[in-house]
Amino acid sequence: MLNQIHDYLAWPSDELDPHRLAAQAQVIRVVALMGPKAALDAHRERAGRAGLAKLAAALEPHQLEGTAPEA
Repeated sequence: MLNQIHDYLAWPSDELDPHRLAAQAQVIRVVALMGPKAALDAHRERAGRAGLAKLAAALEPHQLEGTAPEA
């Protein structure tokens, strides 16, 4: 799939027939819309994992001692 995207973007725009130019424009639109969404999803996933790791680290000592965490 990425190879096909690369191929579409490698076409010289000034020499394309209308159908290929439309296909290239569509690929550019999809990449422009989906790229930031994928980056945001990855950022949220990393932040979620970091938050869970921090929470787990905060809970472990209290669970090992069998005491409630201090408020």
